[in-house]
Amino acid sequence: MVVSGDEVVSIEVDKSSGSNTQLNGTVLLPNTTDKTLMIQLDSGTVLTVDVSDANFTSTSGSSVSLGRLAAGDMVQVYGSYSGAKFVATLVLKIG
Repeated sequence: MVVSGDEVVSIEVDKSSGSNTQLNGTVLLPNTTDKTLMIQLDSGTVLTVDVSDANFTSTSGSSVSLGRLAAGDMVQVYGSYSGAKFVATLVLKIG
């Protein structure tokens, strides 16, 4: 991640083996107990994402964690499907 002052200029995501996917959506429910994030995708589909091993950041450069996300926040989630479950490696809060 490249930051200029308090603004994120760019983020580089390394593609590892497997199929990496980017999902865009709106936070419905962050669950700090289960370490999951329920989001509504831009398509309208509701998905629960495993964020137990994910890194969190924001486009504004501010500190973000699962506990700091709230319903209505816009996010981009990067990761891959493991069976029917989406496992995130990076959660980017937009704005």
